[in-house]
Amino acid sequence: MDDELVMFSKQIHGDIHAELGLDIIGKDFGLSLNPVLSVRHTGVSNLVAQFYGFDRGPSAVGASLSDILRAAGQGSGILWTVEERSEVPAAVAKILSDVHQYGSSFYSRHSSIADLIKALEAAAITSLNSAQLAVSYMVAGQIPEALSILRRLEHLSETQPALLARQTVRFVSSFREHFNVEGK
Repeated sequence: MDDELVMFSKQIHGDIHAELGLDIIGKDFGLSLNPVLSVRHTGVSNLVAQFYGFDRGPSAVGASLSDILRAAGQGSGILWTVEERSEVPAAVAKILSDVHQYGSSFYSRHSSIADLIKALEAAAITSLNSAQLAVSYMVAGQIPEALSILRRLEHLSETQPALLARQTVRFVSSFREHFNVEGK
């Protein structure tokens, strides 16, 4: 069985959505279930997708439920497995219980555009993270910060491999056109 990802989404408020992805991985013994929690600002995500030419934009932040549990001292290894169809209801109940008990604080920490900006600022090491941060700043009305990130992306595109550089240039150009801001 190829890996499968099933995604569920629930609006926290406004454009902020809590997401629960379930990565289903076939193993010799059955299925390993890897829940992934993420938060998406739909406006930001849609603009990032549009500017890059992607079908779907990225979530702003995410973490596996396994990592969240480990950080809380509550587990290691493969935590949710299914060997037979009859075990599915119990596995789903356990995942939902763990999401409720340990994932709620993750969602609470990322429930506003300001929270997402703070998380993106800490993680803005890739061009995609930086692009999300630039759009998030713009959506939040922090124009000087957005333009600073945009200038950084322009400079970065000069040293990136050709394919990545084209994507970054496309993003910057689309951003400038959409928000009607001048270049360098």
